[in-house]
Order: sequence, then structure tokens, then C-alpha cells
Amino acid sequence: MMSYASGMKKSHCNTCGGERNQRILHRESTNWRDNAYGGFSVSGSDDYYFLRCAGCEEFQFRHETFFSEDDPQGGPRVRLYPSAVSRREPTWSRDAIWPLGSKAEIAIGDLLTEIYAALQNDSRRSAAMAIRALIETIMVDKVGDQGSIGDNVKAFLAAGYVPPRSEKAFRDTLIEGGHAAMHRGWKPTTAELATMMDLTEWLVASIYVHPDQAAAVQAKIPPRKS
Repeated sequence: MMSYASGMKKSHCNTCGGERNQRILHRESTNWRDNAYGGFSVSGSDDYYFLRCAGCEEFQFRHETFFSEDDPQGGPRVRLYPSAVSRREPTWSRDAIWPLGSKAEIAIGDLLTEIYAALQNDSRRSAAMAIRALIETIMVDKVGDQGSIGDNVKAFLAAGYVPPRSEKAFRDTLIEGGHAAMHRGWKPTTAELATMMDLTEWLVASIYVHPDQAAAVQAKIPPRKS
């Protein structure tokens, strides 16, 4: 085993988003070879990096694995801790003071935290199920518990929280997607989950965030002179 630390390395940064220069704070490397395969041998190596982003200064652990029988054009297999995510948490989610809100708003803040944690760990089923729980919490908060998920959806749509042109996407993507993950073992692809997150973030922001932001701006606008 070799131990050393120096230089820079490109690696995905969740905070900055995308590949960024990372300072190598520490590195450990191991190599192995096995000759027990009938006249030929296989080999491999593991490189462990402790990194710090040169931009935002977040820390990261990176594990690169090389195996001689893998496609040499593919490069090493890479695992990142925390896992690489393509979706960044919106600014309004970090800035919103959920703990100071109502009981439902506190639950919404907690569910959002769980959703982004699931995304970070590529737990797509868990994220889809948490999205479904979040949507149901929002519906009950705004229109009350109507006794079933179907009746909650009807009341929520009738109250005008979702534009008519988006009602089908709300039903088919958010409601049915979460239901399928919970009861039918559906695991959404990264792209499918991104669509669910687009709709979820829009819904939360349009109901809980943007009205307060708009009210704050309106309070600062000088009134018209009569």
C-alpha cells in the first residue's frame, strides 16, 4: 500500500455542480494480481482519494477501481461519497425557514430533506415514495383529508392549485409514479425522476415560497400617488 497526497484531480462536486478541480488531501493505493486462472492472470488496483473542492471547499471521498478484464477504454470504476448528484437543491429550499411554519410546513421541510438525501444516494425508489408522501401532505394541508387519495386529488385540483394544462402530468407522473414505486416495485430512471422533481419543486415553490416572496416585494413597492 502506498500513501501520499499532492496535486489536483478532476471530480464531480455536488455543491458547485459538475466536474471541478479538487485538491488531493490524502491518497491510498493498493495493487493485486491473481495467477490462479489456468495459465493467465488477472490484476487490479484501488485508489482512495480524500478531496476538497478548489471552489466551494466541500470535502469528498473518491474510490477508483481498476480491473484488468474490464474494457480499457472505459477507465476505472468510480464511487463518490457522498454520491454524485446531477440535481442541486434549489436556493429557496435552503433559505426557507420550514421549522418556523405550521405543522404541515415542518413536515414538508422534513420530506424535502429526505428526498434530496435519497437523490444524493441514488435511492430512486425511496425518492419517488417520499415525493408521493410530500404531495399528499400538501394536498391535506390545503384542502383537508377527503378520506382517500383519489378524493384528495379531486379536491386539490378543483381548488385550482394545479393549472388545467398540468393536471394530467400531476396525476400520471407524481401520483401514479409514487404509487407505482410503493406498490409495484417501479424504479424510475434518472430522467424520469428528474421530471418528477421538476413538478414537485414547482408545486412546492408555487404554493409555499413564491407567494411569500411576492408579498415581501409588494410591501416595498411605493404606492401610486392619487
